[in-house]
Amino acid sequence: IVPNDAWARMPTAAELGALYPRAALQGKIGGHTAMRCTIGPAGELLDCVVIDERPAFNGFAAAALAAARFYRVNLKAGPNGPSVGGRVMIPLRWGAGPLNDDSDPPPTGLSAPSPKRDKP
Repeated sequence: IVPNDAWARMPTAAELGALYPRAALQGKIGGHTAMRCTIGPAGELLDCVVIDERPAFNGFAAAALAAARFYRVNLKAGPNGPSVGGRVMIPLRWGAGPLNDDSDPPPTGLSAPSPKRDKP
C-alpha cells in the first residue's frame, strides 16, 4: 500500500469531476474502476491498464486512464516507499447514482482515491 504521504500529488475532486463521463452523469450512473500503473522516473504513472470497470461501457475506464496524469508519487518517501518501476493499484469510485449492480452500495460522491502498491 502506498501511504498518502508517499503521494506528491493526487487528482482533486474538480479534476475528477471534469473527467466524469457525460452520458453517465446525465443518466445519474455511478461507477467503480481499478487501474494498475507503473511508477515512472519522475514519479508519474505509466502504462496504466484498467483491470475493473463497473458498470462496463459507460466511459469510466477512459476517465480513469485520463486521471492518471494527475498522480505523482514521491520517490523520496523513504526506503519502504514507492520506487521507479514499482506498480500501484488505484481504485476510484465515480459517484452520480447507484452502480446498477448489487456488489457495492450506491456511491455518495467522488471518494478520495486509495492507491495500493503492488510489488514489482
